[in-house]
Amino acid sequence: MALLKETAVLEGNDGVFYRIQSDLRMDHRVSQQAIEYMAELSRALAENGTLLVYLPVPTKGLAMPQMLPRDARLYGYDAALAGRVFQGLIARFEAAGVATVDALPQMTSLASATPPFFKADFHWTSFGARAAAMAVAERLQREPNYQAMEKARYTSQSVGPKTAFSGLRRLLQLSCHDALPPVVTTGFETDKTPEGETASVDLFAEAESAQIALVGTSFSDSDINNFAGFISEATGLDVVNYALTGGNQFGAIQDYLTSREFHENPPAILLWENPIYNSLTRFGDQPMRELIAAARGKCRKELVGSDGGGPEVDIPQDATTRDTVLLDLGMADARRVAFNFEMPDGSTRRRVVQRSSRQTPTGRFFMPLSGFGTEFPTQLRVEAPNANTTSARFFLCN
Repeated sequence: MALLKETAVLEGNDGVFYRIQSDLRMDHRVSQQAIEYMAELSRALAENGTLLVYLPVPTKGLAMPQMLPRDARLYGYDAALAGRVFQGLIARFEAAGVATVDALPQMTSLASATPPFFKADFHWTSFGARAAAMAVAERLQREPNYQAMEKARYTSQSVGPKTAFSGLRRLLQLSCHDALPPVVTTGFETDKTPEGETASVDLFAEAESAQIALVGTSFSDSDINNFAGFISEATGLDVVNYALTGGNQFGAIQDYLTSREFHENPPAILLWENPIYNSLTRFGDQPMRELIAAARGKCRKELVGSDGGGPEVDIPQDATTRDTVLLDLGMADARRVAFNFEMPDGSTRRRVVQRSSRQTPTGRFFMPLSGFGTEFPTQLRVEAPNANTTSARFFLCN
């Protein structure tokens, strides 16, 4: 059970590896501000008829404590205490009015032959995904709107073993003489009874509102674990999967909430899967403020500049720090936008919004009017490389 310095992991029992910084973390940095933002996002979505359900994915250390090495204690990791901290976070979200899924009991109840996580990778297996889906269904049972929804029958069938690509296992193998356990799990496919149906993802297509829209990380965006299928089986509801590998905590939900698909056809339920170690305030307040403004959709006041249009507009005198500016570039493939705020003293404050290459460009960017101190900007000028900003439209969102 040696420490592998190159990959910052500990080897536990039976070849199970734990990442020190993520899987053995005691403090998940969920601030009160983050919980308040989540509560506001939940209320904003509810205004348009969408229920937000938050699924913080437990760490491997939480879900598989029986395989931890003794050396984990040398890093200050106490599995029992970590479990109580996690349960406390669930309770804090719930107390704030955020429907939150506690998948830990379902995952820790799995037998050793069907572990919730891969031994040499940090993702969940199909068994872990199914346990989490059952936890989602249990939480939805407490929602009257879910009880009233039309259900269908979905059945999952095993299709034999499936092997997943694992960058972590590849790194670990460089430090190990013996072959590491393969990243293999039982594959499943879920069909709607009597005939099978699959949901395709197109952010710009015309479609009816989804019953459940799933946004999340590589935990959800994987054919190996069949998470979306298991959700349908457990809930009886159709799931459209918008999850994004490599999008971290905000990539998928940013794409979806800023898309025209969401605004034209909001889902009944928005399920947000996010590993608990992904901080919701890591990048300041802009990402959460953007999600809240996009979810609320009250961006009816169009802003204009002295020339009546273009990439520069005046900030209204009655605007406040609670407002957010929406920049709509149409269908432009814009991934980086610089917001240049002109201050009363002639100085400029510059803020940049960057979408990753993995994200779907929606052409819509939200920037909160907060954090300017005692002064307030008077004008806004934007720069968007590779996008035509002459026809840009600006709106003030309250």
